[in-house]
Amino acid sequence: MGTKRYLNYSDCRFLSVLSKAQALHCGEIRIIHWSILNLLGLDPKLLAQVLNTSSGRCWSSDTYNPVPGVMQGVPSDNKYQGGFVTSLMAKDFGLAQDAATATKSPVFLGSIAHQMYRNMCSRGYSQKDFSSVFQFLREEEGL
Repeated sequence: MGTKRYLNYSDCRFLSVLSKAQALHCGEIRIIHWSILNLLGLDPKLLAQVLNTSSGRCWSSDTYNPVPGVMQGVPSDNKYQGGFVTSLMAKDFGLAQDAATATKSPVFLGSIAHQMYRNMCSRGYSQKDFSSVFQFLREEEGL
């Protein structure tokens, strides 16, 4: 039972960081669907403040922000050094995927996240903190 709880908790926490990294990334460079993020070039610190005073507030926006320069004392402020490395993230998502397959449970977002973190590992991110997904998304855009 402990392993199931850990995998469930990990899935939720890591998907939260992934979604915030993508939202914050999109807020910097293009208009996306959320009206709050429709401002091009919005300062990442201001965007974090807006998220943290709305229903978008969560652990990855107010405690472990993936955007460099927004918070002090987190891996994103230290070139993604320290924290929980991407290779372990990929491993945990793999375990969650195995459990989901064994129980015939659909975990669509977990599958996408697992694929993304495996891709990050193959592209040199394996020893960086998992919040480096923000930087990975920027590089995918050519920024």
